[in-house]
Order: sequence, then structure tokens, then C-alpha cells
Amino acid sequence: MSEALRGLSVQDAFGNEASRWLGELAGTDAAGLQSYRCDLRLRVSPEGRVLFRKSAVVSLGVPRRSPAGWLVAIEWRAATLAPLLPVFVGRLVIGPERVAIDGYYAAPFGVVGYVLDRAIMSIVARGTARWFLTTVVAAIG
Repeated sequence: MSEALRGLSVQDAFGNEASRWLGELAGTDAAGLQSYRCDLRLRVSPEGRVLFRKSAVVSLGVPRRSPAGWLVAIEWRAATLAPLLPVFVGRLVIGPERVAIDGYYAAPFGVVGYVLDRAIMSIVARGTARWFLTTVVAAIG
């Protein structure tokens, strides 16, 4: 990430500047969320040297003030093989002392997907969410 993007305000980071730190703008949906094409990343191995990437579409809403700080609607889904992978819908909570993701994701394949999620996929989802939060923190400083 370039130094020019560090320390953006929340409004700038989730407005026109989001494409610079998140990915390529893919459009705006009916609900007003801006969608970006990017690679979600997951570091694995004890040293974190192995990096997996998955092409995704991440959609972000307009930041809204709240007593907790800022709330930003967020959704993400795989850009390819979408029916085979979970979909996430939630919000970012950006406060003075922490940045968090709150929401739900739906595993595919009903009961089988739920079992796989409990065994493996939830670990992947948490790791990907950690990467995303680190990226948000770097963008807003």
C-alpha cells in the first residue's frame, strides 16, 4: 500500500479512494453498495509464508456515524465458483480503539456445508477476515 493512502479519513477510505486500497471498482448495486474486484488473502503455516488468494467481489456501503464510531455495510462473495463458497453479509465497525467485522455468512450445500464449515471453512473465513481488517486499518491509519 502506498504512503499516500495511509491515514485516509473513514469517509475517503470508503468513498472514491476505496478502489485504490481494495481493488478495481466493479459497479454500484441497487442498495448503493460499491463493489470491488479484489483477491482475499489467507496466510497459512506457522511462519505465515504460504499465501492463498481467492478472487472475490467485495461490496462496501457509505460510512455512517454511530455511537460506536463508524458503521460500513459490507458483503463479499467469490468472483468465481460462487455457488461453492460461503457468502458474507455484515458491517464493519470502526471505532477509536478497534476495527471489527460483525455479520453472517452462509455456507453452501445445506447440512453438508454446515459440517464442512464447522470443520474447516470457518478457520478460512476467520483468517480472511483478519487479513481484511488489517487492510482496512492500514487504509485509514
